[in-house]
Amino acid sequence: MIINKRLLILILFGASSITLASPISLGNAGNFAALTTGGGITISGSKTITGNVGTSDDLKLSGSRTINGDTEYANNFSHTGTSTASSYTQKLDSSYWNDLYSDIQDASNAAKSIPANETLTGDIKKNTTLSATEQVSVFDISGKIDLSGSKTLTLSGSATDEFIINVAGDVSLSGSSAIILTGGLTADHVLFNVIGNFSDSGSGTVAGTFLLPNGSFDISGSGVVNGSILAGGNSKSSITGSATVNYVSYSGFISDNSNPNDPGDSSNPTVPEPSSLLMMLLGLIGLKSIIRSQKAIAFSTI
Repeated sequence: MIINKRLLILILFGASSITLASPISLGNAGNFAALTTGGGITISGSKTITGNVGTSDDLKLSGSRTINGDTEYANNFSHTGTSTASSYTQKLDSSYWNDLYSDIQDASNAAKSIPANETLTGDIKKNTTLSATEQVSVFDISGKIDLSGSKTLTLSGSATDEFIINVAGDVSLSGSSAIILTGGLTADHVLFNVIGNFSDSGSGTVAGTFLLPNGSFDISGSGVVNGSILAGGNSKSSITGSATVNYVSYSGFISDNSNPNDPGDSSNPTVPEPSSLLMMLLGLIGLKSIIRSQKAIAFSTI
């Protein structure tokens, strides 16, 4: 009986030390700064894209862009101007792109399935602040995010908080409007699940990973995206003007990137380490068995 009590105490102690794991995995899609698994991508203008770029259709690259990452495409590749990338690789295997499409859809469905801490009815068109309510805060927006002028959407949370924001419509920014993180919240802990399209024609900064399971993206102007944008729709997407993309992938409290050297390669998936709680329980069960065996031996020698 004493052993059972001690075992229970140790189990409770171990459970209290577990770190909450992210409920959503981006799979290999999380290895891209910009990805389309339906329509092609046109990249032109100047400035830098930091991270990998992939499309299951045509890739058109022009201007004086610098892509500090690998590019992958399925169909045609056209390259004019002085733009550069780390590599240009054609991926003809349709299953490769189908798997990336599934990654986007699965992550989107997982985000939608989590009960919301707060539901916002209608569109967000004015200065709005969303504050963390739990370690993982989920917000459902029934309309669209449409920021213009100098309007901002501010996400306020600590470095250990996570935001999942489901948007029923489009996300669009213009002027100097921005999506701002405060309180220590970081872009790798922010996920927007956008059922519509994403467009940013302004000069502001946005942060987070944008999932577009049915949509496309148009990033222009001189805006900055500190995050990633992953599209599953069939329309063409573009990054033009002097817009900048700095790759930061949503990871929540666990890392999803299995092989950053090959953005979509799943041949060597990361095997998660066993839970520390499970290992402790197995050790305790073994210890209890040893004690029982010792008692049995002691009784048999009396």
